[in-house]
Amino acid sequence: MPTTRDLWSGGPLGGGRSGTSTRGPGIKVKIGGANVDVLTAFDHMAFQVQALQKQLGNLTEPFMEISNYLIRYLKDRMDSDYFNDSSRSSVTEQVRKARGQDPDGPYLVGSGGMRESIKRIKSSTESKKGGNYIKNILSIGSVGKPYAWMHIDGGTWNVPGFRGPERKDGKAGWFYPDMDSIAGTKVSNSAFYASSKPKWETIQKYQQETYNMQIPQRNFLELDQQMDQGIQGILHKHFDEVFKDIVPF
Repeated sequence: MPTTRDLWSGGPLGGGRSGTSTRGPGIKVKIGGANVDVLTAFDHMAFQVQALQKQLGNLTEPFMEISNYLIRYLKDRMDSDYFNDSSRSSVTEQVRKARGQDPDGPYLVGSGGMRESIKRIKSSTESKKGGNYIKNILSIGSVGKPYAWMHIDGGTWNVPGFRGPERKDGKAGWFYPDMDSIAGTKVSNSAFYASSKPKWETIQKYQQETYNMQIPQRNFLELDQQMDQGIQGILHKHFDEVFKDIVPF
């Protein structure tokens, strides 16, 4: 019996950007309208899943339960220290402070916008029907936050700021983020650096510079073993309820 991972993008049956998606029952993982991963077709369980769909007419009931489980799990995982890899820079800490966020909080939860963007994505057919309806494809993902791709793939955050003079040991001078130019900050440069050493009056005279910060890959939508087990458990339950001893899982 294959695990859910076999059906996920990158696995032997996977789809999405790194594989070939197939038709049939499955779970798509998206950023906006683009596929990140596809939990495709349940090929090795095709008979069971198709029999379940034929019996019920659609897969709304089991997939809605899977949807609720996945959304709750993905958000809880972001709230935990799962993605905390001790790589947070002092620049990130300063910007989080200026945004009124916990500088020591979970790595992928600042304002909470990306966390709350995780939703079930309705199909055009479902929208027309005006209610919950999932024929055979469940879509889960991040909606309305294009920068989510940077965390999925890794990337570069270009931070505007000021570079202080070279230090006595020959290292580059300290970098001071330009809070007036960074989206989401709640304080001005003069207020943020009011009690710092040096103060804003001195910092603003330093050379302006863009700091290219490398953002590591943190795929907050990726499948892990616990998700695998959770999805399998829900499918087990629905097969048992509908078929009992008629169709073995």
